[in-house]
Amino acid sequence: MATPAAAQDIYVSDLFKKSRAYAEAQGGHWAILSAKLGLVLPEEIIEPYNLTLAKTPKDYREEWDARIIQALSELPDRYSDIKVLAGKHYLGWVKDCPTLVSLPLDGLGIGQRLQFLKRAVCGQKTEQKFSLF
Repeated sequence: MATPAAAQDIYVSDLFKKSRAYAEAQGGHWAILSAKLGLVLPEEIIEPYNLTLAKTPKDYREEWDARIIQALSELPDRYSDIKVLAGKHYLGWVKDCPTLVSLPLDGLGIGQRLQFLKRAVCGQKTEQKFSLF
């Protein structure tokens, strides 16, 4: 049985690892969009779980979207440049925050996302404020 750990260590997919490397290379803060827990900070201790928003009902996703917006409003600093690296099922809340968010991976398939992130990590550091994935 898996044990609780820091959220940054629970997620192990290649896409997550590359997203994390991208966010850290940008020099800003980052957080995880968890299908089960909402907005999760990297150092937060969580239990392993197996849930994706793609397999949840519409009303669950609508509730989840509201939780994300609420969590963003409660962050210590108000971020005005949020780069969202998450897939389409995790973007419902974005329509309510269009001026705060950019979607650098929008419209890209999984292979293209991985290539973009890999290339971007080798690029120069920018003044990004916050990444979500």
